[in-house]
Amino acid sequence: MVGSGSCAAKCCSPKARMGCGAWNILTSTFVLIYACMEQSRYKPFFTPIECTIPLPSTDGTQLTNACENPNEYSITTKKEDSMTNTYIQAFSTTTSERYLFHIGHGAPSHDVVLQANGACDIVADVFFNLTAMQTPAFAGIIGSLFLQGYSPMYTHTISTDEVCMTIMGLPLCSTATSDLWCGWLSGPCFVPGPNDSAPPAFNPTCVYTGMVCSPTEEEMLKWATPEHLGLAVIGQDPCPAHTGLPASLNCSVVSAPFIDTNMVQQPISGFVEVRLTEEARKAAKGAENVVTIFTSVVIGVSALVIVYSLVDVVRAFRAWKTVEVSGPPASIAASGLPTVLASNQDQDQKGARPVAV
Repeated sequence: MVGSGSCAAKCCSPKARMGCGAWNILTSTFVLIYACMEQSRYKPFFTPIECTIPLPSTDGTQLTNACENPNEYSITTKKEDSMTNTYIQAFSTTTSERYLFHIGHGAPSHDVVLQANGACDIVADVFFNLTAMQTPAFAGIIGSLFLQGYSPMYTHTISTDEVCMTIMGLPLCSTATSDLWCGWLSGPCFVPGPNDSAPPAFNPTCVYTGMVCSPTEEEMLKWATPEHLGLAVIGQDPCPAHTGLPASLNCSVVSAPFIDTNMVQQPISGFVEVRLTEEARKAAKGAENVVTIFTSVVIGVSALVIVYSLVDVVRAFRAWKTVEVSGPPASIAASGLPTVLASNQDQDQKGARPVAV
């Protein structure tokens, strides 16, 4: 029991308390700084991914673009978990009601992994809906496209993505389904042949403008307009022979970023424009708030530990100094003798025996 009491006394001694307090201050300061850096790292939590406008291969069976992820989390999409359907705008011949005519679908040819603050190239395979494109309805859509000079085209992508991140060194992953609508304007043009000696080929659905994307069709349609994408109808001429329309009809001539005055396709460049909905902004802000609350709790607890440890170190230091500077007992000091002599005298007095008379 005496030994255990001595050990407890040593553990609670002023020097031990000062050492323990100093250790708590150092470690808590490190955790506090780390939490502040983590909180700053996730502000903002979400920034739209920057992707170049997809470029078609020579035969049109593949699309290639590059994407950059500016966020602090990685995004992984399995090729079998992503599907894109492509549509061209059409109007019913009986009711004039607008609808989307399906002309094909596509999917990534490989798994897409966008590392945090990283970039990658994406290649997608394209499969045309040849059955639909051979119908009279599609022929009528192309005829209307020649007369108007352009037509909106859309893609709708549904994918399941795995999002992974780390907060304070803790790995966190979640799976979410994303919905993305994209729109652009297209029309007839001539594209270069497969080699220099080959004549230009006619394509009824060349890319005229940039692309704008949004999580909902409604939001995308607000921006996929000629005014926003830089297309304008500059005149009308008798329809040329390659349109298959009678020359008595006038076909519109347009000015757009990716065609010239001779209706020849120009190099496609630039990035996809992303327009978020209010719901998407709120969701991103909610995720940011979760990170902020978690790191703020860590910051607050660390600050409390630092303050408590600092106070305890000061109190322990004062106690240690009090022990160091405390003098001899009052009885010894009052004798006027040196401490050693007074101690010996005290021992002699205690050891003396009374003399019998």
